[in-house]
Amino acid sequence: MDSQKSLFENALEVVMASLRAATARASAAGAGDVESVDYPLLEAALVETLWWQKSAEDLWEEECGQAFYRKRDASDGGLVVGGLAYARNVGGYRVDRSYEEVVYRAASTVESVVMASFGARAAEIGDGELRWPPFGYLPPLPMEDPFGRVEMYKNHIADRSLMEPLQAALGFFDEMLI
Repeated sequence: MDSQKSLFENALEVVMASLRAATARASAAGAGDVESVDYPLLEAALVETLWWQKSAEDLWEEECGQAFYRKRDASDGGLVVGGLAYARNVGGYRVDRSYEEVVYRAASTVESVVMASFGARAAEIGDGELRWPPFGYLPPLPMEDPFGRVEMYKNHIADRSLMEPLQAALGFFDEMLI
């Protein structure tokens, strides 16, 4: 049992360090006005952040079972995590695609989420700030949503500044460590 706990703690340490680093890279790449953003760097950091969040979710689920989801759904930061999972899944799971296309699911996340929101959305809103797209701008999720993540996205991610949900999700996972 102690060796299992040690494996979890070691894995969690790596995941959290990686999540913090990816979130910081996304913040640095997205700083400034829309015209000066390094989009390739930002897109890479954003996709990495979303997948490190998935790794953190998976570790906590394995460690705590359904209690993880009860805790997640009981906090604003946790609901942000669920909403970001929806954004990730919209691009990450395209069941109607061929195997070769599925291999590029990280790029699909960029295509589906990032490209839908950056530039055009900021110009449309007129504030020059990078924002998550409204729910209607995302392609449909090609699977069922039994966990209510659509509402989490609509209520906690859509139209928020890019970094606000990423920082809230990181805060949620940091609180899980306490």
